[in-house]
Amino acid sequence: MLTNEMIKNRTHIIALLALVLIAFSFRVYKLDAVGLSFDESHKIQAARLYRNGDFSGNIEHPMLMKTLIAFTLVSADYWNKAFVSPESPFFISDETITRLPNVVFGALMTLVLFLFAKEMFGKTIGMITAVLWATGINAISFNRIAKEDTLLVFFTFLAYYLFWKAKFLGPVETKFRERLYIASGVSFGLMMASKYFPHYLGLNYLFHYTRKHEPQANYRISKEIVSKFFVALFLAFVIANPSLFLPSNISYLFSYWFYFLCVLCGLCGK
Repeated sequence: MLTNEMIKNRTHIIALLALVLIAFSFRVYKLDAVGLSFDESHKIQAARLYRNGDFSGNIEHPMLMKTLIAFTLVSADYWNKAFVSPESPFFISDETITRLPNVVFGALMTLVLFLFAKEMFGKTIGMITAVLWATGINAISFNRIAKEDTLLVFFTFLAYYLFWKAKFLGPVETKFRERLYIASGVSFGLMMASKYFPHYLGLNYLFHYTRKHEPQANYRISKEIVSKFFVALFLAFVIANPSLFLPSNISYLFSYWFYFLCVLCGLCGK
């Protein structure tokens, strides 16, 4: 026999799945209605290079988004060649290929925001947050273009949520809590493989450091778990963004940022 609590939980799950589908539908509808921007064309060019084992394209940005586009590109090429013609309405265009990864992660962000807001403010606020994200014009618009910010937001809030869950399991060391910290580290690594914003990791620690009025949630994490957290972060970052460590790319990045600093200093001098 189903209890009221079980019925409510099922209702929330069904509502969340419906919101994710609604979010996906709004984001994918006529995704190729507008041509590729200059920045987006660089993304798909880099993805084509990735498919051939060349990771030198668009290296001023991390690899994760372009890797996802490369997977979409391979799948779409197979679909287009095997099943449809260029005149078919089911032909997958370059615009759709480039933007589809962000559409998927933008839709899944509905679930992440629900979980995050529910932990902080309760189920009602979590559901309102999910609705606003799924149907919000600004969120939909941004998820329909190939910019790294969609992946950045997704993995940042997922990492915040996992870290929060681990903290609130209490000061007793358990395998499950350790796995949550490791998963949070992996998510932070993927965040930085999406966009080079390491200070968001610092914001997470700053938030928990300032929660001194809740000692149970602000206990000191053991050195072993901290080590595993940062190892997981580093490994996830390296696996998702290996081109950063290629000698040719390191040289390019140094010259790129040196030029940027020179321009900045010149502007400040004026």
